Amino acid sequence: MEKMILATRPVRGKDEAVQTKLKAVQPKILGIPLVRYQVQSLRHVWVPCAYVVYRWQAGGGGSLRPARSGRIAAVYDANEDHASIYELMSEGDLPLLTQPARPDEITVLPRSHGPEDAAARSEEAIRFQYLMKVLRIAHADLYQQQYTEFCREAWQLSLEYKNKHFTKYAYLDDFGITSVQARGLGQSLSSRT
Repeated sequence: MEKMILATRPVRGKDEAVQTKLKAVQPKILGIPLVRYQVQSLRHVWVPCAYVVYRWQAGGGGSLRPARSGRIAAVYDANEDHASIYELMSEGDLPLLTQPARPDEITVLPRSHGPEDAAARSEEAIRFQYLMKVLRIAHADLYQQQYTEFCREAWQLSLEYKNKHFTKYAYLDDFGITSVQARGLGQSLSSRT
């Protein structure tokens, strides 16, 4: 019986993902690339991640600080040890699919940190990236509601420039958007004004 894993849905192919990543990492001035990375190797990998959902509650200290609450999630990249916000209000729950692991074709990267670190980094990201920056709430109580480990399908790029080696990941899903407005936090930003 084949091993199954939870994973995000791939929405682009290898060539499109790799070209998009190479375009994103090359610095440009007036559209002219300054650096030409040489692609040394490509490897098909599963990047381990965690989806952590929290309920937060703040305020309630009188008429000057009304009580506020909500739900927010973070996606923790266990390979690179960082978390990013995933807003449930505009996005809904993270769509995960059960897929065959295909260990003969795709390598599963090792997790560099455990579930405790994932929860701590996710909580830290929620406090600083969402509660303090977006909602301007300095103190809030966070209650973990869900913890799910999953994988993101990607191509690992080994790049070289002037004898320095870099490792980047070209993800096949559409989760890795970094803009606050594009990530769904626009709804929170507009509700604050």
